[in-house]
Amino acid sequence: MKPEIVYKYRDWKTDLHKRLLLNNEIYLSSPKDFNDPFDCRITENYNLFTPEEEEKYINELLISGFPKTEAKGLDFNSVIKRVENLISNKEKLQATIESERSYFQDHCYAIFSCSKLWNNILMWSHYSNQHTGFCVGFYKDKLLRSGLFGKVGDVVYRTDYPEIKPRVAKKG
Repeated sequence: MKPEIVYKYRDWKTDLHKRLLLNNEIYLSSPKDFNDPFDCRITENYNLFTPEEEEKYINELLISGFPKTEAKGLDFNSVIKRVENLISNKEKLQATIESERSYFQDHCYAIFSCSKLWNNILMWSHYSNQHTGFCVGFYKDKLLRSGLFGKVGDVVYRTDYPEIKPRVAKKG
């Protein structure tokens, strides 16, 4: 059953949190401010490619990037060489992609996370300054209809670290 109301726990001692009640403003967090270092940080694992998938991925990457390469006046052969060098060192590729994605997320994403429960002891302890803050309920449908939010979904907690294979376009 989907909740009609979702809840946000806040700390009264934090000025940004007070603005929710005093100014009717919602504060959206950057992933870099999350307490879970893996939250929003699971990237594709390029070590999962087969050699054929890797070659196809490189070709698609180069083809899709060709207009940008051309528009910037870059030498396409040097771009191909850079991409091939990066792909040949998968550890460096993985680190580069993770770093770039984290930077992008930290500077371009803003997240408003809520709880389905208003009476969760752990949430009161962690997000409302050891039970001294406050909790506000929001009608979920009104939040969704506001047009202020891009994607909405439940958080799925797992005990294992997921392995995500990069997408390669299908033929046809």
